[in-house]
Amino acid sequence: MNKKELEQELKDVSVKLDKWKNENQGARNRGQSIGNALIKEFPDPTDKEDSVEKSIFNTHLISPALAEIMSKCVHRKWSCGEYLGIEWALEHFWAAEVERHIPRLLEIHNLLEERNHTQKNPFTYNDMDYNIFYIKNDWIKNQKWIKDVEGEGIDYFKNIMVFDQQGYGQLVIHKKDYFHEKINAVRIWPRTTKRYGFTDKRSLNYYRNKKWKLEYGDCRDKGYILSYEKMFNNSKVDRAFNHFSEVSNWLWFVARTYENLKNPEEGQYD
Repeated sequence: MNKKELEQELKDVSVKLDKWKNENQGARNRGQSIGNALIKEFPDPTDKEDSVEKSIFNTHLISPALAEIMSKCVHRKWSCGEYLGIEWALEHFWAAEVERHIPRLLEIHNLLEERNHTQKNPFTYNDMDYNIFYIKNDWIKNQKWIKDVEGEGIDYFKNIMVFDQQGYGQLVIHKKDYFHEKINAVRIWPRTTKRYGFTDKRSLNYYRNKKWKLEYGDCRDKGYILSYEKMFNNSKVDRAFNHFSEVSNWLWFVARTYENLKNPEEGQYD
């Protein structure tokens, strides 16, 4: 393929990506409009007294309403597989929740780096039940092996952290380039073990030797906790339907770690 053919192929791909992006953004905007209209039907408990009581009331009010909407959508052939639409809806729901926490996650990394909380000097809280540190890495912006037609590199970086929660470690990798943003969280164990000839449990050193590359980067990875991916305006958390508790617990842990890093003198965040 000569340069002219390559340029034409890249232009064709660019047109297709723009079309896909516009269609997806239109669908997302429509969904947000419908969601906002539904929200207006329910009172905001934060604007009234006894907000906890009002929140409980709203939960009992909203849950049956959402269930009815999902049930009707399923029976109107919402998706090619009857319940697939519900699974996809949850993937997008958890992606929106992850996006609310991304600024906190990046701030956690910045604070760990600023205060030099490496593996030998982790940040600890809750009587040392929790140990958090970042991994220094040598990924460089504008890597030349990714080029467009004009030969310009793309910004690319990785933030790597380890959350150790009472002996149960999590490797968290945040990656962003021109097209994608990804967050992967996987369980890590004190040592790598094998079962029936295959790697069963994987340690931090296992991933360090692999240069922090996951095997799949999605729910198929050993010890999967969360895999968030965003391409343009389309985002999802892979198989969130099957990992509801893992995703919700991870988000809670990010929020708790953030509050403790920001305000360590104010005591524990619950």
